[in-house]
Amino acid sequence: MELNRASSRAGSSAGGDDGGRRSISGLQQQSMPGISTEVWDPARAAAAQNAPGCTILYRGIDQARISGLFADDGTLSNIDTLLSPPPTDFSGRLPMFYFTPDVRVAEYYAAYAKRRTNCESVVILELRIPNAVIETLSEPRIKRLYWPSSEWKELVWSCRNRRKLPSHLTATKDAILIIGSRKPNHVYGGLSTWQDITEDFLLRIQDDGRPGGNGRIAIQYVISGQEEGVDWLIENGGRDIKALPYPQSALQRLVGEGRS
Repeated sequence: MELNRASSRAGSSAGGDDGGRRSISGLQQQSMPGISTEVWDPARAAAAQNAPGCTILYRGIDQARISGLFADDGTLSNIDTLLSPPPTDFSGRLPMFYFTPDVRVAEYYAAYAKRRTNCESVVILELRIPNAVIETLSEPRIKRLYWPSSEWKELVWSCRNRRKLPSHLTATKDAILIIGSRKPNHVYGGLSTWQDITEDFLLRIQDDGRPGGNGRIAIQYVISGQEEGVDWLIENGGRDIKALPYPQSALQRLVGEGRS
């Protein structure tokens, strides 16, 4: 499996991150407020994707990164702990919330976090947003940007390189929700122009959890970290966000599938 090379590719964006912080111990995991007693189950997650009425989003993350997310009684306390600092795919200067609708992408980042620092306590966050809420958003409150559009290429290149957005892209700053393709940040640093971005730059995840190949392109749901976006997130699923422990057995299964 290619997870041992993930440290050169994975970034603190959609799907998950570890933020470079130390992990808490496995003994502390269940005692932390808000952590579910139900462990991560990819089969259950895949089946839930067919549930009507909502879009389910995930994020694999080192549990130490969500310290303060929940109050002592397990209710939501400070959702700002989930903000990814810039530069990210869709923001060069402001923090944003990044999630993925793809179970395999979430697992990829959870496994990456677990192996990168050998941390015991990794969780996958589960967020359910009502479809009706997303459907009521119209431009410029929602933007959909996918490969191979020039808009997507130019926005990601500009944000990752902290460049000023061209006038035809400034409307993305007004978006509460941006849905689009993704790729880790390091590949953009050496590019002199967005026109150099090719299909090889996309993050693809195969059915066995390995990156690359002919796997499906990873998609991210990005929510504004400004006040309006934070309020929207809290009111539309954020209050009920779950943190499911990602067990060692799930990593072993993923590695086993990658070797088969």
